[in-house]
Amino acid sequence: MTAALQETVRKQLLKGREKSLEHARTFLNENVVISTQQQVFNIADGQMWIEPHPRSTLRWLHGFEYMVDWTTAWDQLNNHERIALVTRLQTVIEDWTSKFGFRPGDDPMAYHDETTALRLQSLMALHRSPIGPKLGDHFEALMEATALLLSEKTFHSGLNNHGMLQDGALLIYGAMLQLEERPIPFEVLDVWDRILTYARTTFGVDGVHKEHSPVYHLLVCEKLADYSNLASAMRLPPSEFLKQLLVQAAEFALHATTPGSAFVPLGDTSREKIPVEAISIFDSAEFEWAVTHERGVPPVNRAAVFEESGYAAFRTSWTDRNATYLMLANAYHGSYHKHSDELNVYLESGGVPILDDAGPYGYDYGDPLVQHAYSSFGHNTLLVDGKGLKRHDGAMEKTWFQDLGSTENQLRVCAFTSRYDGVIASREVEVQGESTEKTHIRIQDKVSSDQSHRYTYLWHFGPDLVPVLRGSGVELYRDGSKIGEVLVSSDTALRLNLLRGNQNPEKQALHFSSMGKVQESTALEVELFAGTAAVTTDVRLGDYVLVDRGVKPNGEWLTSAGNVPLRYLLEVEPSSITESLTVIFSSLRQPGDFAHDYRSALRGTKTSKLFILDDFGERGSYYYSHGRDTSIFHSVQALIADIAESLGIHRSKITTIGSSKGGSAALIHGYAARVGRVIVGAPQILIGNYTSGHAPEVLRYLAGGSTPGDREWANEILSNVIKDGSRHTRVSVLVGTEDHHLLGHIRPFEKMTAASGKPISVSVVPGVSHGDIGTVYRDFARHAVLNGSKVSVPYMVRYDETSTELVIAVGDLLHARVAACYLYSGNELLAKSPYSDEPVRRWKVTAGRNYHVRVFIRDGAAQLPTFNTEILDLTTKNDFD
Repeated sequence: MTAALQETVRKQLLKGREKSLEHARTFLNENVVISTQQQVFNIADGQMWIEPHPRSTLRWLHGFEYMVDWTTAWDQLNNHERIALVTRLQTVIEDWTSKFGFRPGDDPMAYHDETTALRLQSLMALHRSPIGPKLGDHFEALMEATALLLSEKTFHSGLNNHGMLQDGALLIYGAMLQLEERPIPFEVLDVWDRILTYARTTFGVDGVHKEHSPVYHLLVCEKLADYSNLASAMRLPPSEFLKQLLVQAAEFALHATTPGSAFVPLGDTSREKIPVEAISIFDSAEFEWAVTHERGVPPVNRAAVFEESGYAAFRTSWTDRNATYLMLANAYHGSYHKHSDELNVYLESGGVPILDDAGPYGYDYGDPLVQHAYSSFGHNTLLVDGKGLKRHDGAMEKTWFQDLGSTENQLRVCAFTSRYDGVIASREVEVQGESTEKTHIRIQDKVSSDQSHRYTYLWHFGPDLVPVLRGSGVELYRDGSKIGEVLVSSDTALRLNLLRGNQNPEKQALHFSSMGKVQESTALEVELFAGTAAVTTDVRLGDYVLVDRGVKPNGEWLTSAGNVPLRYLLEVEPSSITESLTVIFSSLRQPGDFAHDYRSALRGTKTSKLFILDDFGERGSYYYSHGRDTSIFHSVQALIADIAESLGIHRSKITTIGSSKGGSAALIHGYAARVGRVIVGAPQILIGNYTSGHAPEVLRYLAGGSTPGDREWANEILSNVIKDGSRHTRVSVLVGTEDHHLLGHIRPFEKMTAASGKPISVSVVPGVSHGDIGTVYRDFARHAVLNGSKVSVPYMVRYDETSTELVIAVGDLLHARVAACYLYSGNELLAKSPYSDEPVRRWKVTAGRNYHVRVFIRDGAAQLPTFNTEILDLTTKNDFD
């Protein structure tokens, strides 16, 4: 028994650090001690204990941990150094006791509960080393007084890890006295029973330590395993319960280990790798594999749910260190190590955090960075009316968890909390995919309240990632390559914003790589105003929804700083800075494909060009609204005004263009901004009618639903804008005879504008359907803006291969305005079309020649400038296409 007890006690004694000899000689030569963070403290004047250090530093100083270095270095010191060390050590201990005594006083850290237990362990390490017998009665008196204090019930911290560490230090002390055949001045069985009671009460039925932090789960398991071995060596009653608990606890430790062999940074868990020695805590070949990736057995289950404790984990692989890993945490069991992180999701892939957690910064609760780490602002969670949850309010029953049918390799769970006053919040997480490229995480948030609130969801990104804000989410880049996208959707209007670094005490995006070390990062802020609402966040690490259209970090696309950020591209023509601006709006495409239109068609035109993306929702918002909230509209208006002002361009010199949905947006914003010209192709005028049949997802985004009322609301968007528009805005519309827009939209538009006293010019192109309008409109738009004011009306000229006719469509023929068109080949006049308000003229032509049309415009009695169209080259087959 003595040999076993001696070995067990030896294992429990604290050990010195790697540079123990260096630290010992530094102490002897310079009277300083060096902390694990390489801080230097002068021990000569005894001021280091009473200076205003952070709590973690004071814990280290009052815990005497640095003294343990000297026990490890003893054998390497010479005799002179040993004598000096003993003398100095006696002086230090006497100085400490002269300041703080043998019982608790006014200093909050000298006899802090856990620090006192740590100090007893440091003193025991000294006692059992060759230094101990030389230290004398004062040292022994301090060690015994410390043990007796810890044994007092009134000093005990209770059933928490600090109380366990107090009891653990006492158990080691009792074993040491038993080994030395000295009487034990307290009941060891009472201490052992209290440790077992702690184990029963501080672990959930699923074997998870209740103090909200994987690293403390491991620490407590390590201590309990050590105390079990110590109790066995002391011949105390064995505990079968403790053995089974450690088997259960190994399962959570396993699934809380990331592919990079670190614990997920929840609660007070730093990001350091799990030490290899930790595998001895559990009799688990699977945990051994998770830590080493070399020894042990790869686990089978890739998903695990700890429903009672409030955790769920998923990974794509147990053998790939770059695997994707996710944990949802919704645990609240008390105050210890509790962060305000209900509903928190952590996600990493490729060894880097994707949805990141700030992690812990330290224990100095007055430090703003520590406060941020503990607060809701440091986690991927919810804020209500700009405020997070209290760290601890005692309402543990208001946070709970539910497994929705997860399997060994699929995760579907839901977290709930009603800790916000009058608000119930839930977060459902579903993970699909067996590889990173196919991994799709769907996060569905719901909030419910009788009152309207400002809800804010925060999504923190790892410091290595560069997010690019899109209308409904972000694209994530690392080293110039896209590695993920986060898309957010809701029937309630959302406002998205990126937070960067330490903007102000509340607007922070920070990453604590380890205790006391901070990096700036970026976070997505999703804000909505509602009583009850649902928000879906889709995270993809491959198989992307957004089509690559060149919107990348540090590219030519910029993001506006308005209430709703917009992606835009500005091409400034140096010669036209004070002349004209053309604003281009995009048409409707497939979901996720948000592109700009007509850039190549407008190249070479003497106008500055502003391309704006409509990357809101699945297919766009008509640059107008989300859930009837018109913040998008106002942000577009503000951007146009800001760009025009910066270029010195009057609104009368602004032209808005676009086809189909882009044409509708060009009308909306052209009328609203009272621009000089609007040139569109086959726009939707009755937007509700069109979207309800052709793009219901767009109607839902615009109006917040797809009811008849929503449809009628969308139908009135343009008519409402036109009422307030300028009579001086000239509007030209191009549409085909085979396009259903002609009867369904353009004819009603003519009546609408005529009734308001703002007639439009319509050019109808025979044989063109809506699917072909883009090709025809491209030339129409180009010619409309070509050479700026030198062209008096917009026009389109094309070759109709079916009829072998050259077709010209002249716009803006309204009121008393008429046009005459002369067909030329080179200098040869081939045909004349007299003055008429007919917008379309046609001539039979033959291949192998070049053609152009000279256009004469008369507005009442006034003759406007004459112009030539661009040359249509029919000398090659390609020009027929």
